Amino acid sequence: MIWNGFLTWNLGLGGILKKQNSGEIRDRLQPFAPPIAFGKDGFGKALYIWLSIGIEKFHLLGRIEQGTGNNGIMGVTDTVQKEFLPGLGIPNVDATLQIRNILPETRAGGYSSKSSFRRISVFFEWIVNPRFRMAIGYIENKNYDLNGISQRAYIDPLGNERTEKEYLSQWKESGNLGIVSYSVLDKQILLRTTIEF
Repeated sequence: MIWNGFLTWNLGLGGILKKQNSGEIRDRLQPFAPPIAFGKDGFGKALYIWLSIGIEKFHLLGRIEQGTGNNGIMGVTDTVQKEFLPGLGIPNVDATLQIRNILPETRAGGYSSKSSFRRISVFFEWIVNPRFRMAIGYIENKNYDLNGISQRAYIDPLGNERTEKEYLSQWKESGNLGIVSYSVLDKQILLRTTIEF
């Protein structure tokens, strides 16, 4: 709490770091052989700031969050592929059997999506009593890709969703498929109640 007079001010800053270890895959019949494949260690981070201004039982709260992941949920989208020995390369690159990691939002071959999000929320809160609160709010979420470009949706004339590859290919070929590109911005208006028992 910054100030507690006629006008109450609260400010918060925070950050989260997350690491997910993936280990390695070994042939149990050859316990002393090098690992068949190393997992991808995942990393994620998020930062947030919030501010609350209030008069008695009514408060206006704002919050901005930014981090790795999608849709306002922090994920471990930065990944690092381990090597058996430095400089020898990744063991499963040329293997005939591709062993894929089950990390979410992670591509095969040691690359990561590095997707990120920015989420803004504003709430008007009524403190009915110390154990019961009601609030109406607005939340806006935008996702970004590896290059910091906002997530897009591709729609054809029939209303079906298409891929970015199909959208770009229509400019290389003679026939235009009529696929259009839209920026994706998720908006929500919601009513929230908090009850403490």
